[in-house]
Amino acid sequence: MLEYRVPESLIWSVKAIQQYFQRTDPEIQELYNRPYISISSVEGDRFVKETSLRLAIVYEQLWVSGFSVDGAVSVSDMNM
Repeated sequence: MLEYRVPESLIWSVKAIQQYFQRTDPEIQELYNRPYISISSVEGDRFVKETSLRLAIVYEQLWVSGFSVDGAVSVSDMNM
């Protein structure tokens, strides 16, 4: 259980989320019926491959080689 949440508030939150997603009114139906634009499997595979490579580089630089982060808060801030 989440230590910072009282059990009653957690139960309330779960019930509120369940009720929201079980709605069938026109507003929610309109949200469900929007066009879903998906990427192709080729695009998905390329994204996973490129992202995995990027994460491997970050891991190597930060944990294995001990690259200095110099106060950076994001990998995008680092010159890798």
